[in-house]
Amino acid sequence: MRDCLSGRACHAVELSPAYVDVAVLRWQAFTGQQAVLEADGGSFAEVTTARGVEEAVPCRA
Repeated sequence: MRDCLSGRACHAVELSPAYVDVAVLRWQAFTGQQAVLEADGGSFAEVTTARGVEEAVPCRA
C-alpha cells in the first residue's frame, strides 16, 4: 500500500480477519479507491460477498 500524501509504502501484517476488513474499509474511505484482490481482480465488496462475510463497519474515532 502506498501512502498517498508522502509517497511512502506501508507493509503491515494483521492476524485477525475482522481487523483486516476494517483496515481495508478505512483505506477505501480515505483514498476514495476500491481495494482489489491481486489474485483475481475482484473488488473487496465482491470478495466479502462471495466468502459470506458480514459487512464490516469501520470505527469512527
